Amino acid sequence: MPTLLLRPSLFYFLLLFTVFLYWPGLNGGFLLDDIPNLQPLHALDGGVTSWQDIILDNESGLLGRPVSMLTLVFNYVLNGNDPWSFKYTNLMIHLLCGVLIFWLSYRLLYETHLRDKRYQIALWVMAMWLLTPLQVSTVLYIVQRMAQLSTVFMLAGLISYTSGRQSLEHRPVSGSLLILSTFFVWLPLAVLSKENGALLPLLTLAIEVYFFKRPAMPWQRRFITWLFSVTVLLPALLLLAYLFARPWFITGSYTGRDFTLTERLYSEARILFIYLRSLLVPDSTSMGLLHDDFEKSTGLLSPVSTLLSVLAWSTIPVLAWIYRKRTWHIYFFAPIFFLAAHAMESSVFALELYFEHRNYLASFSVYLMLAYGLFDLKQRYNKYFLVSFFLILLPTAHVIASYQRIQVWRSAVSIILSDLHWHPKSPRAHGTMAGLYLNTGEYLKALEHINTVFNLKPKLIPEAYLMRLTALCGANTEIHDSEYSAFRKAMDTPGAYPPTESFGLLRDYIKNDQCEMLDLHRFIDIVEEWSVKHDKLASKRKLWITNVHLSQLMFDTGPNTYQIKALKTLDRAMKLKPEYLEAGLLKIRYALLLGKLDEAWETLRIVKTNNDYHRKDYTLTTQHYDSVFRELQRKGMWSPTNDLNNTSK
Repeated sequence: MPTLLLRPSLFYFLLLFTVFLYWPGLNGGFLLDDIPNLQPLHALDGGVTSWQDIILDNESGLLGRPVSMLTLVFNYVLNGNDPWSFKYTNLMIHLLCGVLIFWLSYRLLYETHLRDKRYQIALWVMAMWLLTPLQVSTVLYIVQRMAQLSTVFMLAGLISYTSGRQSLEHRPVSGSLLILSTFFVWLPLAVLSKENGALLPLLTLAIEVYFFKRPAMPWQRRFITWLFSVTVLLPALLLLAYLFARPWFITGSYTGRDFTLTERLYSEARILFIYLRSLLVPDSTSMGLLHDDFEKSTGLLSPVSTLLSVLAWSTIPVLAWIYRKRTWHIYFFAPIFFLAAHAMESSVFALELYFEHRNYLASFSVYLMLAYGLFDLKQRYNKYFLVSFFLILLPTAHVIASYQRIQVWRSAVSIILSDLHWHPKSPRAHGTMAGLYLNTGEYLKALEHINTVFNLKPKLIPEAYLMRLTALCGANTEIHDSEYSAFRKAMDTPGAYPPTESFGLLRDYIKNDQCEMLDLHRFIDIVEEWSVKHDKLASKRKLWITNVHLSQLMFDTGPNTYQIKALKTLDRAMKLKPEYLEAGLLKIRYALLLGKLDEAWETLRIVKTNNDYHRKDYTLTTQHYDSVFRELQRKGMWSPTNDLNNTSK
């Protein structure tokens, strides 16, 4: 492989051209999920928090995705809160993935009758994969760094397995080590970048079945059989047993979704074909960041394409297994790899129905099959002119479509405006636009988009109702009883998450006396009731933020009964996230102001105990409160029940 890259070829030009194509899109700002995922990085300033906390405390996915968070921390430390640097790193990772796509294609094509053409074919696969417009939203959406890094490590694992398998017979030791590195090095890194990295063994099995013959040596056969039994069969059986014993792990996750498990499976069958169409026939108008306007399948005949899609995806694996060792095996490898790459995000789990980034790795097999087919047609039937025409036309069409999409990604506003234009029935697009108008003080325009959200998605959404209250506040419009009733009902919706972003904006409005029409006590009571009832919410960080915002409203609003409630609300926040010391420090301040000196003293002891990394700002603040208590003790106004210094770390 390294010697191949030294050839004077289109290889380096292709990488440089990709950079040139994507360069304008690097100027776009932060967007949607970028903000909550990158917000904790600000706490690195002044030593308020440690990089270890940020890496290990992320709530994205089951495992927190620490490898991805580490790269984001690295970006922030080097260049601060500059979105350009984050997007530039994403682009460099995209180029790395492109090189790995080339390498993997080159290795796999050695196992076909077109091995003499493998350099040209691999280069074309790399070009299509790098330049397809379906990848734009993955590369330029900062938070999709997680999908990118998972793909990097999965591709590295697939290359290691393929290289090891090809050398297993003649160099058994090095071959075995390469194969084992797939599962003991690259698999953990892929999973810790994003959970769908766990699909690496399944993707590796697809390569084993469709590209390699049965090993000649008995020990090699046992080695391969044992390997996939442990990494694919055993985990699959354990997962099935777990889901059989606890089916609510899947069914319960659909609470709060506007589709059922059956509707999701039917819909995904159609969506997979839409992905394929977008990968083959680029149409930038049908693409976008938000696809929550997708018309779900409510039955096999609603719409009719559901039945056709389900039948097709049910038939393809059967045919693929029957013809797995024939000359055209690569044509069946492609759909199997494509399905395997979608096995987590496009199956039974209650995720959003449609996202383009799910094709970041899956698209590889589609372009490999297409390239193989074109070059095979050229060699078998001497269709030189026809094949050359398509080999040039397809990348050109993808470049044009990508250019159009990248121009849209030059700013956050243009992205949302584009999504509103091509997806006018997207509730999230209208909600995001409303948020932009709220931030610029255009409250009436914000209300128009919020009302559109209600019309498009009658199901109660706490974030939308809180945004409406915020817009009414900003517009200094009377807030009727029906608004509070609707907000309470929305907060009681099963599966509802706390509307943390709008809550923070509304609190700022109240602090700046921009919410004279809002019945603060009524609003506080609704949120408090919700926070008490949902203290077991999966997203502890969001619930922690809600409780902190709520306590600040309670204390600032008064009277004394609400200020006492503020202390209890901060107690809930401290139990949720003991390592987040801001809640404890805020409680000390409030308790001192209320004259509850013993409670403030005890909270100070807890905060000092939890200050594991001796963060600079927190340490200075606790030292300040130490001096406050010493002064109170000196004046005889208070005496400690414990020696704080002896009970702290």
